Amino acid sequence: MKIDAEQTFIKTIAAEMSAAVCEAVGYWMADVDAALADESTSAPDKVNRIRNIVAAYKARSEKRDLPQRPVPTGMARRASVSNAI
Repeated sequence: MKIDAEQTFIKTIAAEMSAAVCEAVGYWMADVDAALADESTSAPDKVNRIRNIVAAYKARSEKRDLPQRPVPTGMARRASVSNAI
């Protein structure tokens, strides 16, 4: 009985944490999406808006640097922000 209660508690906490992370990612992605979708903004201004969003994220999360991840060479051109603008 005690193990079931502990497992239920852990699953509840994990679900709450997951929901909070999902909501936070959605918030930041909505900001990026709005910057990219603004048709009245030039491509360089869109990139600057996205840089400002990243800077705001770093400031709020108290992260100076974000982890770098390798981009597969075949995907490098397709994955660039400039191609999305």
